[in-house]
Amino acid sequence: MTLIAIFAFIAFSLGSFIWMVATWDSTLEEPVVLTLPHANNGGRA
Repeated sequence: MTLIAIFAFIAFSLGSFIWMVATWDSTLEEPVVLTLPHANNGGRA
């Protein structure tokens, strides 16, 4: 029973990921960009 539950969870997770990738529309999403501020302090934190 435990193995069935584990396999069901894996199948659901994989299926959800495949569904997300297959139905992804990048024109509806905001771009995610990481910009780090440039510290001009001689290398000190």
